[in-house]
Amino acid sequence: ATTDFGGTMTDYDFTLDLVLSEPLEGCETITSSGVSGKILLIKRGTCTFVSKALNAQNAGASAVIVYNNDGAAFIMGGTDASITIPAVMIHQTSGEALKALIDAGDTVTVHVPVQTVSAALALSMYNLVDFSSKGPVHYDLRLKPDIVCPGSRIRSANSDGTANSNQCGAYSDASGGAVLEMSGTSMATPLCAGAAGVV
Repeated sequence: ATTDFGGTMTDYDFTLDLVLSEPLEGCETITSSGVSGKILLIKRGTCTFVSKALNAQNAGASAVIVYNNDGAAFIMGGTDASITIPAVMIHQTSGEALKALIDAGDTVTVHVPVQTVSAALALSMYNLVDFSSKGPVHYDLRLKPDIVCPGSRIRSANSDGTANSNQCGAYSDASGGAVLEMSGTSMATPLCAGAAGVV
């Protein structure tokens, strides 16, 4: 799963060594040795995904892999125009396996072929996002959800935070425009409601 910030994974095709973050959750200055030009492995928890990625970038990392601390991967939210390196999240089990290899002294090399990433992103529209509820319901085996609407990486108007300015803030990446990319039921619900109203 990718992010709402940082570099676009389809812009990259690289093979780099993996370095374990110290501190593990990457919420403070990264003290791991040999981070420059490598991929930093960070555990989810305590601070925002943006903080983790920014700390990794400041340490010289070329990319970030965050592994979940509670199951499957999902799209990491947050915005920071200063983050230019790509970041992805992986399943908890995969991350713990990579950490175990590094802890054992093995060299772990990660290859990200741009063709594979592009194909995965192209097919993502057919997948139910990880933060959606899924069925069947355990007590009567009904399939859920009954309806679905787009709710991941939706661009929405972004206020500049000033109540009386009547101005929208700038889009937080380099593309420009007064919008913000967000994910969640707050995005999917109004789309469903609007579609139902039109019908």
